[in-house]
Amino acid sequence: MKRQRFRLFLCILLSLPMMMGCLASCSSRQKDDITAHAVIKAWFAAFETADYEEMRPYCTVEFQEQFFHDGDVFGYATARLQEISGQKIDAGSDSYLAYQVEVMVQPVEGSANYDEHHRTVETAFICILEKQPDGKWLISDLDL
Repeated sequence: MKRQRFRLFLCILLSLPMMMGCLASCSSRQKDDITAHAVIKAWFAAFETADYEEMRPYCTVEFQEQFFHDGDVFGYATARLQEISGQKIDAGSDSYLAYQVEVMVQPVEGSANYDEHHRTVETAFICILEKQPDGKWLISDLDL
C-alpha cells in the first residue's frame, strides 16, 4: 500500500514542474491539457496496482457507478499506461477533453478481451475528461 501511494505521489510530483512553469505563460487551453494529462497519469498509476479506491477521485461519480465493479474497472483488473497521444481529440465542447491512451491491460475472466493464453493485452482507448463546476477535470468515459 505504501508503494502504491509513493508511485502515485511520484507521478503527481513529476508533473508539478511542468504545471507550475506553465501557469504564468500558458493559455487556458494549454493549462487544461497539462491538468488533464496529470489526471490521466494519476488514474492509471492507481489502476496499474489495482488500487480502485485511489482511482475514484479522478473520475466522475457516473463513471464510477457504470464501470467500477468488484475486482475490476471497465472489465480489467489492472491497466498500465503506455502513452497518451500527443494530440487531443476534438470533443466538441470546452467542457470536455479527449485523448487517445495506449495501455497494457489485464482483462478479467468473462470480459471481451479475456484470453486465457495471454494474461495482458495491448489496447487503446479514447479517454474523455469532463470539466467540473469547480474547474477540476475528471475522467467521465472510456471509449474503445
